[in-house]
Amino acid sequence: MSTVGIVKLVSGEELLADIIEYKEHIRLTNPVLVCRHNTHMGPVISVAWWLTFAAEQTIEVPRDKIVAFKYGVEDNAERHYIRFVNSERDEQMEHEHKRRTAEVGAQQIIDNLMKGGSSNTTIH
Repeated sequence: MSTVGIVKLVSGEELLADIIEYKEHIRLTNPVLVCRHNTHMGPVISVAWWLTFAAEQTIEVPRDKIVAFKYGVEDNAERHYIRFVNSERDEQMEHEHKRRTAEVGAQQIIDNLMKGGSSNTTIH
């Protein structure tokens, strides 16, 4: 059985997330906010990270802040949710790898220059 489900909060927000139930709260992993938009072509549904600036995409929500939640969503919705979470995570990991690689490269250049290269070396 899938643990992906939908959560409706007292704030009115609707979330898709991987859900684990506890007595006093539920734990949401990779929660995404479901956004509905009406366009000239009809309704469009999109998702966005709920914890936009969090380093870790897991949060515990007290049960008194939850109107309802249900395990299991329509198969197509679950596929799109999983694809979104995986692609966003891959993109974040790639960005972090590039940043760290740049830092290490810059540090190696500085270290090489500071090792006692030519006395005429200028660092800009």
